[in-house]
Amino acid sequence: MNKQRATLLRILLFFILLVACFVYAARQMYEIQIVRHDELFKKAQQKYSAQKVERKLRGQIFDRNGYLLVGNKHVITIAFDPSVIKDQEQRRKIAHLLSESLPEAPNHTYAELFRRTGLGDTIDPETGELKIKKYVVLAKDVDYEVAMDFRKKVRGHGLQRGMIFRSGTRRTYPKGSMLANVLGYCGDQNDPTKPMAGLEKALREEMSAQNSLIIYERAADGRPIGYGNSTTDNAGHDGNDVFLTISEPLQSIMETELDEMYKKTRAKAIYAVMADPYTGDILAMAQRPTFDPNNRESMLVPGSYNNRISLDQFEPGSVIKPFVVAMALDRGFITTESRIDVGFGPWKYAGKLLRDTHYIGNVKPWQIIQHSSNIGTAMIAVMMGADNLYNTLKAFQFGEKSGLPITPESRGLLRPTNKWSKLSVSRICIGHEMTVTPLQLLRAYCMLANGGYPVQLRLIDSLENDDGKKKLPYQISRKSVFINPNTHKTIVQMMKTVTKPGGTSAAAGVPGYEVAGKTGTANKIENGRYVKEKYFSSFCGFIPADKPEFVMIITCDEAKGEGSEVYGGAVAGPPFSRIAQQSLKFLGVPQDMTEEEWLADRKKCEKARWADVQRRERERLQKLGRSPKH
Repeated sequence: MNKQRATLLRILLFFILLVACFVYAARQMYEIQIVRHDELFKKAQQKYSAQKVERKLRGQIFDRNGYLLVGNKHVITIAFDPSVIKDQEQRRKIAHLLSESLPEAPNHTYAELFRRTGLGDTIDPETGELKIKKYVVLAKDVDYEVAMDFRKKVRGHGLQRGMIFRSGTRRTYPKGSMLANVLGYCGDQNDPTKPMAGLEKALREEMSAQNSLIIYERAADGRPIGYGNSTTDNAGHDGNDVFLTISEPLQSIMETELDEMYKKTRAKAIYAVMADPYTGDILAMAQRPTFDPNNRESMLVPGSYNNRISLDQFEPGSVIKPFVVAMALDRGFITTESRIDVGFGPWKYAGKLLRDTHYIGNVKPWQIIQHSSNIGTAMIAVMMGADNLYNTLKAFQFGEKSGLPITPESRGLLRPTNKWSKLSVSRICIGHEMTVTPLQLLRAYCMLANGGYPVQLRLIDSLENDDGKKKLPYQISRKSVFINPNTHKTIVQMMKTVTKPGGTSAAAGVPGYEVAGKTGTANKIENGRYVKEKYFSSFCGFIPADKPEFVMIITCDEAKGEGSEVYGGAVAGPPFSRIAQQSLKFLGVPQDMTEEEWLADRKKCEKARWADVQRRERERLQKLGRSPKH
């Protein structure tokens, strides 16, 4: 009996122990599977999974027709681990092979590359501690093809151990210096992707990319064995592509002509801009000097990398006169048949003399425009009064920024009338005591060309995301006309005479087309004083005159020459003609007349010019009380 009870007791104890073990195991399983599931799953995941950042690309920039202006290029940074490569002969071979592969440059010579291979462990002079380097850069941003060719050479010589090749991208500008001052550039010494100027900087948010985070499983040796799907939050995206209003062929024509003009005039600077007067689209935009964003040494030329078309401001001179005459006609201060006696000598107003380059006597308003008479324009402005003159210039948006995404941009100077002197009304009307930027002149001439309605200049047409969808379009807004249609036709007819024989820039004429334009020559101001022999020489015009395809302005800062060679008509007129002629041909714009008819019209104008010279001489002699010679 006692033996039987002992057996039952042992069985009971065993059962209790078995149940306790089961309860303990169940509790542990609950702890692991339920309570600590997330914690332990993450720890396990870290053992067999890894994360990889997939770098997305910064947005590219295209012209209006899809020609690439700014892109991304696959590059490789070549580095090595000095702790692995310590043999001097190995270092010499690596330096020799790399110097053969890379283009010649001070930092790519054999001696320099060999020196870098020796940048291994160093002793800190202050603490005496050993600093172990495991990553030394030999060459940054090497073209992919060049880097891969070097990699093959290294492997062929059995030197691949310790070499490091890291992929990346570099901003590339396939058109070189074309449109460089507008596009800007990326990269400084510390960050090659940092936007530094131009549209690259102005649109940095729109073109910025968001990198993807990819989670993948890996084997024990680190090899990937399968990629998971990136989460929505970490999917990333390329930056938006930017489509400009610029036409690359027209830009090329303009840049080529500006190169020739820059050599011929030996000017300090030249600006040229072309736009569609109805939409405000900038079609071409260039300046000299300029730079090549692919070659930063070209930026050492003073004034080469700033966008001076938006930044520089100057007294415009006579290119302001058509606005004054147009509004005087529109408001009824003068008519097309009015007579204005300019005289044959200086005109005195507010105690100061005003002079013309040549005196034209008693004339109609169109002759004031044709001959660019300072005195005639000033007389009209005095009739209008200060308030009307100021309101005229404000209507053409002088003194206001263009609104283009280019920084910095100057506002120009147009003081309110309470800051004018009595003399100001006779000087501002001829483009003195005020300053403008090339963009402000362009916008104002667009208004003259399109019939008199304000336009918003546009440089960016649209943005496109990596799904190919257009977004954030820059809309065209058309406002009400503020010039009477008859007045507009009249001022256009007057401006046509400027580009014909007898006008101040017959050289701006284009065979087969009517050109409406105006010249301007203004002395530069330095230290608050006008400087003799230093001028801003301009031509502003539109073509075909009655239905313009484009407006273009060209301004030259300090053209070198003698006498009239520095005037706007002589300096800026001929390149205007050449650029316009090639652009019209490219655009397929039909001629206004045959070239034979155009030549016949020029001959007729030449006869009229001589008749006008004789008329002026007779009037001059009559005023002097002399009889004209026959």
